[in-house]
Amino acid sequence: MDIKIKPFNPNVLSKCIVKKEVIEVPKKDNSGLPLIKYALHFYTKKGDILIKYNSEDNHPDLLLYESARWNVRCFNRDIEKIFISGVEDNFITYIIIEKLP
Repeated sequence: MDIKIKPFNPNVLSKCIVKKEVIEVPKKDNSGLPLIKYALHFYTKKGDILIKYNSEDNHPDLLLYESARWNVRCFNRDIEKIFISGVEDNFITYIIIEKLP
């Protein structure tokens, strides 16, 4: 009997960011299913970064210092866009969007 195992990867997006950028949260996972519940993971490697959710006018900013980690769980499409910028021009941060069960 040949059993097929469907590959599963909860990571929907994984990206290194080094300049001001707007990340759109994907509407579907890697299997093409709707992405309803997800977690956002931020890891700051160099410099301090500012994060805003859904709008550049959304204050206060989330300020992450160098070497900081931040995780947010989202349900029902709470966040559609993520605005990421550095306090100074020279920064490195990582974002991972992970599908939640």
